[in-house]
Amino acid sequence: MTAPIQARVAQRRWATPSVLELVLDAGETALPEAAPGAHIDVTLGDGTVRQYSLVDPAPEGGHRYRIGVKVLPDGRGGSRRLAEELALDSPVRLGGPRNLFALDSPGSRPIVLVAGGIGITPIHAMATRLRRTPGAQWTLHYTFSRREEAYFPSPWLLDDARVCLYESLAEGQGRRLDLAALVQAAEASGGADIYCCGPTALMDALARLCEGRPSLRCVQESFEAPDLSPDGSETAFDVQLSRSGRTLRVAADRSILETLREAGVDVPFSCEQGICGACETRVLAGTPVHRDAILSPGEQAAGRSMMICCSRAATPSLTLDL
Repeated sequence: MTAPIQARVAQRRWATPSVLELVLDAGETALPEAAPGAHIDVTLGDGTVRQYSLVDPAPEGGHRYRIGVKVLPDGRGGSRRLAEELALDSPVRLGGPRNLFALDSPGSRPIVLVAGGIGITPIHAMATRLRRTPGAQWTLHYTFSRREEAYFPSPWLLDDARVCLYESLAEGQGRRLDLAALVQAAEASGGADIYCCGPTALMDALARLCEGRPSLRCVQESFEAPDLSPDGSETAFDVQLSRSGRTLRVAADRSILETLREAGVDVPFSCEQGICGACETRVLAGTPVHRDAILSPGEQAAGRSMMICCSRAATPSLTLDL
């Protein structure tokens, strides 16, 4: 989607007390195909932009996207405003889709899907595709705090034998997800591709368990923005723009993105939190300090690209492909 598309809220329901499900309809405009794991930008009337994973894989030429929004009373306000402003038939602008959490074409290796809380949204899209793929070997492990807060985008999640549900705060004998046992079983079976989306603690624990196990490939997506509050180590540095030859000074209290925009440099961006990937920029020289939740540890160590909305420099200057 090269330009924002105007849509309307075609369906709206509270799937749980805190999860609002919206179906967004573009009318006569065909929306781009969106593979499992993709997310879109939703722009509200005041210009606020938020990213939401698509609940379903969207075929090319379709006119509707479905999203599930966790409405957080203590969040930054985007989800609350969305819930308050987007009534049935309300207009809304859509951007994207982008996919930083793509599901590879199923092969002979088993696929293990792990979802925590609202992380079920992209995982549901993956499971939907796998259910339609003959011969695909997969399981889905969905963990949530309480049943009444669990979001079930499709009824089959409750009766498919390949879906395991875990209610960690249930009264009495709550069934908890044993990540260590899950990882050990995947390794013992000869290996697997593990896709995980959920709270940072869940993903960090899974990543640690998969370390040193070459038969396992762990792919993750975070919905939680990294902590971007100043830690006392921020210093000013220079950014050299290779295409224009300009050099800009990034102050200790400003981001690269803010500095570029103030200087009239047109660059793509969206979330400004390091979780959407819209502002990823190639690094030609210098060493970045990565603060995003997108790049893998290996990609961050390589230093070939960075999210300019949040990441900074470990060297006196950076040269960017801009």
